[in-house]
Amino acid sequence: MTCIINGELKMPPRMANSKGGTENMARLFMKYVPPDSYKNFQIHISKVSQEIDPTKKQILWEMDNHCDQDTPVGRFSFDEYVFISDWQRREFIREHNLPPEKTSVIETIIDFVPDETIQKPTDKINFVYASVPDRGLDVLYEVFNLLTQKYDNLHLTVFSSYKLYDWPEVDEYYTELFEKIKSHKNITYRGFEPNYDEVIRAKYNSHFFVYPCTWLENSGISLIESLACGCVCVHTDFHAHPETSEGRSISYSIPSTMENHIYACYGITDQLIQRYLSEVIKFPLPFPRVLYKHTPAHLIEKWTQLFKRLDV
Repeated sequence: MTCIINGELKMPPRMANSKGGTENMARLFMKYVPPDSYKNFQIHISKVSQEIDPTKKQILWEMDNHCDQDTPVGRFSFDEYVFISDWQRREFIREHNLPPEKTSVIETIIDFVPDETIQKPTDKINFVYASVPDRGLDVLYEVFNLLTQKYDNLHLTVFSSYKLYDWPEVDEYYTELFEKIKSHKNITYRGFEPNYDEVIRAKYNSHFFVYPCTWLENSGISLIESLACGCVCVHTDFHAHPETSEGRSISYSIPSTMENHIYACYGITDQLIQRYLSEVIKFPLPFPRVLYKHTPAHLIEKWTQLFKRLDV
């Protein structure tokens, strides 16, 4: 619902305070991409909310899902479709019969350089969750509760609220889950944290990022951040997360029932804790914290190349 045109980011008032991934990526675009490079373009972000300027070439920067009913794909004509993962790109091509030659992938980025000097705690094992609640928080709660019955030195920090999108009313649907989380002696619930550095600090301080997400995520910024902060990451495998992590995480298929999902995720996480306790897993982990594709330099490079190709 956001548009970039004439060097301006035009965002609907109800989205202005959102700290969601789409809005943050739009802000990072404005921060890093040279304005002169896109002066001949109108970039629609996921939806068409502004009148189309016929004097400019049209780009749809799509961050939503291929199955969304209100997608502008097929209702408007675009010169280029930009996606945030190849998985998302393939799904849109399949679902909407898009011409592949008019599609591009420009991955989401993070806006910090990992501090590899920060050490993980040795007196306890920390977990962190940082996303809205419908990304598998209910499963994680049950998994973590089972783990605390076996291990007495675990702690989970939860950053989760639809206040992230400036939609506090949606949290009412998760009141029961939030109350269970708040009452658990091994969990600290921090809701929505407006200070981004606080979330990153908690991830640096954590050993594990367990993300049993069943939502169709097209990239996974929280996963990218957690990898950058040196966490062992566990997640489901049916969306873009395996592509995002590129072998630096542990993924698993989602079982058909929630109960089976809980025990599948529990089994994997329990094994990883055992490997950590037996020093098979050692921190810092032996892989790159951030891949080039998730850096501001890559964002600038890919967008400027695209503009040059289209601006003929």
